[in-house]
Amino acid sequence: MSGREDTTHVLILDEVGTPSISNAVSYSSFLSLSDNVELLVITSKGALSQGDKDKCLAYEEIATPTTNGLLEVLALRLHDKYRIDKIYTKQEDLILRASLLRDTLGIKSGLSHSSALLYRDKELMKRHIAASGFPVPPYARIYSPASILSFLRDNPFPIIIKPTLGSASAGVTVVRSQTELEAYLEKEFYTRIDDGGKCMDYSGDMIVEGFVNGNMFHVNGHAHDGHLEDVWPFSYVKTNLGFTTGQAYGNVLIPQGDPMWKKLIDATERVLAALPAVDDLVFHLELFNVVNDGKPDQLVLCEIAARRPGGSIGMLINASEGGAISSSSPRAATTTIGVSPANPLTLFSEMEFRLSLGLALRQNRSHSSLIERYKNFTIGDLLIPRKVGQLQSIPEATSCPLANTHYFPIAKVGTTYTGFHMTTMNTAARFVVLLEDGSVAKMEEALANAQAWFENAVVYEAPSLPVLKPSHIAKPESQVQASLLPSSPRLWTDRALAQ
Repeated sequence: MSGREDTTHVLILDEVGTPSISNAVSYSSFLSLSDNVELLVITSKGALSQGDKDKCLAYEEIATPTTNGLLEVLALRLHDKYRIDKIYTKQEDLILRASLLRDTLGIKSGLSHSSALLYRDKELMKRHIAASGFPVPPYARIYSPASILSFLRDNPFPIIIKPTLGSASAGVTVVRSQTELEAYLEKEFYTRIDDGGKCMDYSGDMIVEGFVNGNMFHVNGHAHDGHLEDVWPFSYVKTNLGFTTGQAYGNVLIPQGDPMWKKLIDATERVLAALPAVDDLVFHLELFNVVNDGKPDQLVLCEIAARRPGGSIGMLINASEGGAISSSSPRAATTTIGVSPANPLTLFSEMEFRLSLGLALRQNRSHSSLIERYKNFTIGDLLIPRKVGQLQSIPEATSCPLANTHYFPIAKVGTTYTGFHMTTMNTAARFVVLLEDGSVAKMEEALANAQAWFENAVVYEAPSLPVLKPSHIAKPESQVQASLLPSSPRLWTDRALAQ
């Protein structure tokens, strides 16, 4: 085994390959010499930057690490040769595998397997958090159709059926009636069963949940030893149908002066207190705000994940901390608040990486963070989905006349779109609005104005190719919930934007 004893060796497990509006990172650039950290990396073929190759202690590039069983073999070889002290991953589908490696190697820092399960297994998560008294939706683990029928004795339609270990939009189904249920049980429920014996029955890896009629919020943050230290709360905004059905998706940062800010922070601290404390945890928590006639609003758990937020949310946090607004706009969000970060594009990626490893941030947030400087600062974005057909014309990047609004065209003129799919870029354009003295209402109005301006200017030609039907594509839980609401202010993005 080689390596200095006074140096921390960090194994990074990563996968790159899903189309994303976020740019790639170079992990070695997130470190200073004084950190005394050496990196070991296992990632996708061709994914590692030249800077990381030059500076890492060792690295391995393999095909599709999230579905490649050699990852663990390579990790143990790296440990035998170099010693692994900590394991880092931002991939949700590698969290459990990373935790089992920690247990195997005797690494105490980070999530153990038993703790990681509470952030991945949705039934265990809800059962554990419900035991603390925090509200959760009605739920039950599924072993057979009888599990669903039993659940329906006490809970009305609609219901949500999904994998307990699911992520992004994989395998989620909404059932609205007895007729839909019977069709689902007859034609879809057992489609996963393999005649060759690879999968012969259900083993409790599915969950059924009751529908929650409430607005959706997400809280992103960092906790040290179970105590909340850094936080970025947002509301999901726009549409009641879902990104897969052609509606826009957005997020609005809740200003510290908004009463909802404290409610969300208090709820987050209760959820964290109900879970095992981890030395350093970066998380993404989703909550329903349920409004009952004559009763106080109640925040109800949707789920919590032991990872940073995906897609455009990370870029919003990046800008709110003084970094760039978009990967296509590499300058800092403002130049009036102090010294810009060394790399404005990857400020939040660096923050998340260092916080996950228990390293101090390299910037002075009191000078660089817009959140810290302005009590009512808010930032919001809106992702406009592509429409089926060929894109004939799209407004130029410099053409938006709206104040405080940054416009980023994404779709290319001449390209043809046949419908939503998890593995493609489904976004036509992105808007970002920054308000130093704002509110959620002002932000929602500004985003609505941006969408109206864009839709009046963009031109599509009618489709000539078969159209994909979004109803046949699995949706994430919160997206399904939104599609059922008559007027929901939130919506999830697709998997292609969630990496």
